[in-house]
Amino acid sequence: MSSTLHFDATYSKRISRLFFLRPLWMLIEMWVLMTWGFLVCVIRFLHFFYMIVLGRRSKALWEMQLRFLRHVSLWKAYMCAITDKRPKFIEE
Repeated sequence: MSSTLHFDATYSKRISRLFFLRPLWMLIEMWVLMTWGFLVCVIRFLHFFYMIVLGRRSKALWEMQLRFLRHVSLWKAYMCAITDKRPKFIEE
């Protein structure tokens, strides 16, 4: 079982001068990330014991963790002005 993470950020010379307001989005997003992060910690804990007992990974649990990491990476790229496209509050 193999998976590839792909990140694509297009370089643009121009940027909105309001980029300094981006941290205000974090006042909303931080609650989503904290709640989701707590759930991912529980999932990692369960996945750890799943792997010890059965000797293999659970695809569903692994994809939940991957989805969270992808979501955090998109927000970090947005906050560091690497990309101009604001991520959704909860990615599909």
